[in-house]
Formats: sequence, structure tokens, C-alpha cells
Amino acid sequence: MSKFVLTGVLLLILAGFLHYSPSTNATSMENGKNATETLLFPISEQIKLARLEKHLSQKDLADRVGLTKMNIEKIEKGQVVPTRDILFKLEKELNATFTLDGY
Repeated sequence: MSKFVLTGVLLLILAGFLHYSPSTNATSMENGKNATETLLFPISEQIKLARLEKHLSQKDLADRVGLTKMNIEKIEKGQVVPTRDILFKLEKELNATFTLDGY
């Protein structure tokens, strides 16, 4: 493959990982703010990162949302996808909004 083709393929792959943040919509553009792109992570990683930013252990988070430490561990490893109700509890407790890959 030529360098140009390889570069193009890599750019396409990278573009697939970039996601236009829904919070930067027309309103923010009208206010003169630049649109930003955010990197998409699997929801399991988003939850783990939000928990770590709040300096909570898995046990602390589990107690706050009514789960077991094992449930949080499985969610963060991607072994279990949280239900909508659990996801809302996690978002509220972690003061975060989680994005399902590309949606």
C-alpha cells in the first residue's frame, strides 16, 4: 500500500472514534463557542472514568445506587450492560451523562 492510502485508512478509522458532542449544538455555536469533538469510549469505560473522577470505590458507588460491588465490577469490565434504570441512577450519582457508542 502507498503511504497515502494507508494514511487515508488511518484517518477514516480515527474519524470513526471521534464523535461530535451533542452538547455543542446550534445554541453553543450562536454563543460564539467552538464546537468540540469528544472521544467515544465504551459505556463501561465512561462509568469507570466518572467513578474515578469522583474518587469513589466500586463498593461506595454500589452502595449509593443499590447494587453490589460485584455488579459494578462487571459493568466496568463490560461483562454486563446496565439496565436503563441502573444507568439513570449511575448518571445521577456520578453527575455524568453516558453516551452509548454513537447514539
